[in-house]
Amino acid sequence: LSQALNPEDELNEALRLFCSRFLARLTSPEGLALYRLVIGETGRTPEIGQIFHARGPQIIQRLLANFLAAAMANGQLRTEDSSDAAQLLMQMCLSGSHHHLLMGRTDMVQPGAMDRDIDRALTLFLRAYLP
Repeated sequence: LSQALNPEDELNEALRLFCSRFLARLTSPEGLALYRLVIGETGRTPEIGQIFHARGPQIIQRLLANFLAAAMANGQLRTEDSSDAAQLLMQMCLSGSHHHLLMGRTDMVQPGAMDRDIDRALTLFLRAYLP
């Protein structure tokens, strides 16, 4: 995912590539299985959720936040809390296909669904953060 966030790339293209790779990882059979396992076990063993968060989502959010902070510093995005912005974009990406897969509403991502998820997330994100 770090390679997707190239500061030399156009902002929208870099964010689209990041979102695409992020969603691909989390909607893969392995990604879904791990997510379900961690959520299922965290109620009994909270440390599992804490370890998972520290070794996965927290690292990804920090990576995206650093990229967004640089975009904010050079005027491409409104200056806000870059960590909050990263969390918002990541959660918006997960609100469609990933959520449907987790809840068993579907057993596979329909063609074009992830692209629509990414389009919706980026459209809303950029409306909020473009200067």
